[in-house]
Amino acid sequence: MNKQRISRYLLLISITTFLSIFFYIVQTSYAKLVKPTRDAESNELLKPINTQLNTQVFEEIEKRRYIETENLNFQVTPTDVQITITP
Repeated sequence: MNKQRISRYLLLISITTFLSIFFYIVQTSYAKLVKPTRDAESNELLKPINTQLNTQVFEEIEKRRYIETENLNFQVTPTDVQITITP
């Protein structure tokens, strides 16, 4: 009788251990499967781009004042330029 109780007890412990290990493996496998999806949802670079044309940007560009190259005066005097010859 004592031997039969021990075998039932060991059977109960072994089934419980097996089920806990099985559910642990299933849970880790599912977590590894779902992790790339969660990473992609949280990444700012992978979010959709707004395709509406922003006309305010064009207005700001038009408001800028452009400097024409004809109005620029660059003068170089001979004293400003130093030429050195290295052997």
